[in-house]
Amino acid sequence: QVQTSYKQAQHNVLSATENLKQIVQVDTLEIIDMPLDKIELQSFSLENNPGLGFYEESKIYYQALKQKEKQQLLPDISAEYFVGTNNGLNNNLQGYQLGLKIPLFFSGNASRIKASKIAEDIISYQEEDYKTTIQKEYQILLAKLKEHEESINYYETQGKKLSEEIIKTAARTFKEGEIDFFQYIQSIETAKDIELDYLDNLNKYNQTVIIINHLTL
Repeated sequence: QVQTSYKQAQHNVLSATENLKQIVQVDTLEIIDMPLDKIELQSFSLENNPGLGFYEESKIYYQALKQKEKQQLLPDISAEYFVGTNNGLNNNLQGYQLGLKIPLFFSGNASRIKASKIAEDIISYQEEDYKTTIQKEYQILLAKLKEHEESINYYETQGKKLSEEIIKTAARTFKEGEIDFFQYIQSIETAKDIELDYLDNLNKYNQTVIIINHLTL
């Protein structure tokens, strides 16, 4: 059973490595073995959230589009200075030319201004909904994190010592003939289950921290 689980874990590592190579677009990766420690939880801020950045940029775009359409409704004033010649006159001709261009059809621009305003309002509503949803998701993830953290704290304060004591006691009592081999194996499994449960919660804790540190919807 242990050998089967070990082989499955190796296949999972190979699969994860291939997926990572595809994501970062490289042919080879060097995997470094490191102790499994708790990842630091960063402070959560909506101001620097990439998702909100998208909505802010979208609002700026529609505001600029609306302003552009409004400017096209204004009269276009032009001024021009010119110098010319005439064969019948000895002097050059100088003059000024002023122009006033007034748009005659407003309906097209007005419709586009209205559409830009509606689009801007929709983005604002979506932004508020995003803030509410991501705050709710953040609280859910914090609750999960607390659950895993409690299991980790239990192992670090009690579970690790208990696991070591079970193994020590099982080895002694088996050697002295107080328990048979089957009971000895059961004790070892119980001790290892405590350690595996800790490692599982530590992994889930770190995965949750990663999600929180890069939280978007």
